[in-house]
Amino acid sequence: PLNPPASMLALYRDANLPPRHWRSDEAGYLPPTMRQAVTRLAATPEDTWTAYRRHFYALVSELDRNIGRLLAAVDPANTIVVVTSDHGDYLGDHNLNGKSAMPYDGAMRIPLLMRGPGLPAGARSDEPVEILDVTPTLLDLVGLPAPKGNQGMSLVSVMKGGKGKDATFQQATNNRILRTKTAKYCVWQNGEEVLFDLARDPDELRNVAGEAGSRALLDEMRVRLLRKVIDTADPLPERIAPY
Repeated sequence: PLNPPASMLALYRDANLPPRHWRSDEAGYLPPTMRQAVTRLAATPEDTWTAYRRHFYALVSELDRNIGRLLAAVDPANTIVVVTSDHGDYLGDHNLNGKSAMPYDGAMRIPLLMRGPGLPAGARSDEPVEILDVTPTLLDLVGLPAPKGNQGMSLVSVMKGGKGKDATFQQATNNRILRTKTAKYCVWQNGEEVLFDLARDPDELRNVAGEAGSRALLDEMRVRLLRKVIDTADPLPERIAPY
């Protein structure tokens, strides 16, 4: 339930919120699975979306306030703090709310903030990383090796200006998604495909998977996703015999 404290909601009562990312014709570019999702709430009045978003922002501010209380109570010299999330919220983008396995940044992009000894203060990075990188990062910071079967990478070097991953991977029950800095590709179990050219369409408003001019990008992302699926096959249990 979107039920923030009144004091936090008051912060956004008269605030001008960023516009929602949507376009009236975007459903026409999507395959049936996604078209049904983005049209379900298409008739929602704009003031309803605004109220929904204000309440969500207020919840985030209340969370931020309490994280601040925790940070003030611990010794920064010997405490590692990680703030992250399991998913985001569409907040009305593409006429969607909540979360789902749709290939949109609203749910896929999540916060990842770290503070601790040896980490640069105030540093920011736009390198692609994944939530499975958190565990090897924490182990690296305390001087322990990553466990067998780990498929993440330590982000210590990334936080100091190094390179992240070439692409991030997401899998749900019925689809697989690959995202690079400039493109996102999703294939559904029934064969439906979605391709966003993020360099030209950062708000993900036009699926170009079926357009002739995007065929080279589509083929590239197909191959990269296939390789990623193979790379992420479960490495455990370890083989102990040649059969």
